[in-house]
Amino acid sequence: MKVNLKWDTQIKDLTKRDINEVVWSVFYYCRNVLGMKPRGNVYPYLQIYPRKKSECYGEYSSFLHLVEIYAGECDTLRRLVDTTIHEYTHSCQGWVGVRYSSYNQKFGYRNNPFEIEARRVAKENRTGCIKHLQSIFND
Repeated sequence: MKVNLKWDTQIKDLTKRDINEVVWSVFYYCRNVLGMKPRGNVYPYLQIYPRKKSECYGEYSSFLHLVEIYAGECDTLRRLVDTTIHEYTHSCQGWVGVRYSSYNQKFGYRNNPFEIEARRVAKENRTGCIKHLQSIFND
């Protein structure tokens, strides 16, 4: 990787390969360092869109067990790491596929318990994850 990673590293300055390496490294960090085990103890499928435009940073489909990361929507490394941890967290949440929609209707997106947990996990672990990425990729 040609760029030293920092919180404010611009995603537009990373290559597609750099983005893929970062996102996969965050996945491994969640599983191996944080001990987060996804549904069925099987990694979700991962699709990374380095330049795709979307209305969100990422999504998790419980039906397909698929995490989609819209890296082009993430302006900085911090946002990309937060998004990846957030969506990975959804892949670990029990009953997310069954209850997510009804919780959205009942509580709204911001107050959906699945969203609250995913935001909390990302916030609590972003610093450690970015330090881990720096230890791997920086000179």
